[in-house]
Amino acid sequence: MKLFVRSKVNQQKVYLNLSASTRNDLRIRFNGDYFTVGDGHIYGVHEVYAESESNSTAGGAVIGGLVGVLGGPIGLLLGAGLGGLIGNNSDQDENNRVNAFNRSY
Repeated sequence: MKLFVRSKVNQQKVYLNLSASTRNDLRIRFNGDYFTVGDGHIYGVHEVYAESESNSTAGGAVIGGLVGVLGGPIGLLLGAGLGGLIGNNSDQDENNRVNAFNRSY
């Protein structure tokens, strides 16, 4: 998951080069509620949001399909399906972490 704030200059996303599972984790890392980023403005941890950085479903299906090619057409279908399921689980876990962060205080 990627953490970001909206720039006070142009409303563009400014990504933070750190990780945290909740906003309280950020408070601990910053030793308080406020921090600055490259634009020199002060931001509060309540202004930090998370977004997903992966789309594993498609990648898993492709990799599974490539591995399945060795088993012929049926192997291709099974490999792509299994790879897609594994990738989908990874995406779901990522979305759960993003939602948990965005709901935290």
